[in-house]
Amino acid sequence: MTTRIGDLANALLGTDSDSDTERSGTDKVEHGAEAVRHNPVFRGFARVGLLARAVVYLVVGGLVLDIAASGRGPAQADSEGAFAEIGRQPAGTEILGLLAAGLAAYAVWRFVEACSRRPRGQQISPWTRGGWFAISALYVGLCVSVVQLMAGSSANGGPAQHPSSFATSVLHFFLGPVLLGLIATAIAVGGIALVIWGVRHDYAKSLETEKMSKPTRSVARWSGIIGNASRGVAVALVAWSLFGSAVSDNPDRAKSLDAALHMLAGSLPGAVLLVAVGAGFLSFGLHSIIEARFGRV
Repeated sequence: MTTRIGDLANALLGTDSDSDTERSGTDKVEHGAEAVRHNPVFRGFARVGLLARAVVYLVVGGLVLDIAASGRGPAQADSEGAFAEIGRQPAGTEILGLLAAGLAAYAVWRFVEACSRRPRGQQISPWTRGGWFAISALYVGLCVSVVQLMAGSSANGGPAQHPSSFATSVLHFFLGPVLLGLIATAIAVGGIALVIWGVRHDYAKSLETEKMSKPTRSVARWSGIIGNASRGVAVALVAWSLFGSAVSDNPDRAKSLDAALHMLAGSLPGAVLLVAVGAGFLSFGLHSIIEARFGRV
């Protein structure tokens, strides 16, 4: 175990071979990241990170279903609410500590994935790398939120938690409503793209299907499709509220995911959509567990 950790450290520092001195700084980072990516210790970190992601989505999915059933969940139906709900459970602080470590591991995994150089024929598009960097940053933020909650302070959050404040700032700019409308459109396109990607993606490529039974492969595929489609719908809901804020030039129209979901609870079609989103989040949590066990990390 000590040897493996030492190898991981050497890979991170770029000191795994004498030939590194002949490489450029970028090459050293890429080759170092690729070495880390294949290290058994790092793969363990990645699987722990996927389990942490599963916990977040399973708890948020349960909160969304609570809203659908009663019109008001016990906590915000987002990551902040999930952390608060976990913290209220027995041994909540200890669980949050483990969750923070898992989220940090997931952030490191995505960062290393984004930095690594792949063999010919396995190149990664700049869009994919950019997405992995963004995901890494997002999970760093989630980890910080958990640590702040454990320390007894509330996280400030970002546009996702305080969209009205974000909308107020943007609307103060020159042509603010136009700018906010463009931002909302970009977010909506991202949500739609996530739905399409979730439906069309070949999940077998990222899973060790040779180790999986046929029913497990089927569950992995459908949980990924349903889960990613639900995530895309959730993103689109927030984008729609931002677009309404831009059209009306009213920052109060911008809603967080939690607020947007609560607004849906007032009608039968909205409640049906809530159930679909909540079930989709649970589905993505299940898919994350399968990835943690069978993922090609």
